[in-house]
Amino acid sequence: MTPSAPTPEEREAYVPRGDPPEPEVADSGPFPADADIADAGPVDESTLWRLAEQIWGSEKELRAAGLELLGEGPMPDEELGVVDVQCVGLDRERALHVLRERFGPRIRVDWLGPETYRPVARAFGTWTAEGRELTVFYGIDRNGERERSWAVVEDDDAVTVTVTIGQPVGGTTLIGGHRLCSATVSLARGLGDRRVIDGATGRERPSLAAWRAQR
Repeated sequence: MTPSAPTPEEREAYVPRGDPPEPEVADSGPFPADADIADAGPVDESTLWRLAEQIWGSEKELRAAGLELLGEGPMPDEELGVVDVQCVGLDRERALHVLRERFGPRIRVDWLGPETYRPVARAFGTWTAEGRELTVFYGIDRNGERERSWAVVEDDDAVTVTVTIGQPVGGTTLIGGHRLCSATVSLARGLGDRRVIDGATGRERPSLAAWRAQR
């Protein structure tokens, strides 16, 4: 950590208070059971469990085809006569096609997205500037989130920095707290008296020095 960065005790310099919560990304939900499954008649639970084990045992082959199984693995639903499969990769329709082509029609897919970590804009708390470099400070959950990317847009009045993190899809742990991070962008010219805008919220953010002066 550079001397100009906030200390770990200055958590709100990374994770600002009072911002609206990030919108939750709704999962697409499972495909409904097809009519041909309903017309196929009853199936015993042991058959569904064998099918679930077959799918779980094909994890490497499915990964090579572009699908990643999530959760606790394929789970039988005896009432509907299907095996529920939670996965990411490809797109929703292709995921269903790959699974049913390999394992038959008694598959219900809960597709959670094209990749394991969905991109989400994350607010930053404060910033510092030196020359043409602007550094913003933000936090990511210890519960599986990852640093991902950032982007900058400049005009004569303001510099807008948008930090994007990777948010895990599917189940996560219950680990609390934040990992404190920073992102440095290069500007076309020095910041000067231009405002610094957080692209995740559209709000102007204070410099670290101004934030400390208000405490």
